[in-house]
Amino acid sequence: MYRGIRAVLMAVLVVSSLWVGIGLGIASTERKPSAEVRSIGENRIEIWKGGVVVIWTTQENVTNWGDYIIVKGE
Repeated sequence: MYRGIRAVLMAVLVVSSLWVGIGLGIASTERKPSAEVRSIGENRIEIWKGGVVVIWTTQENVTNWGDYIIVKGE
């Protein structure tokens, strides 16, 4: 009796886990990026919600000036 109940509960748990996992996988691929992206030459600028800015560039475009980092764009 207890084996049957345990087997049914395990089967329900396994099927539910697969169902939730597949649902999460589908939802994650449909999400839009939460950043505005601009590409200028070899520079890529991402402006994220919350005000975070990420700049992708090469090392020769980066200069330190005191406590600041200057990025030269063309």
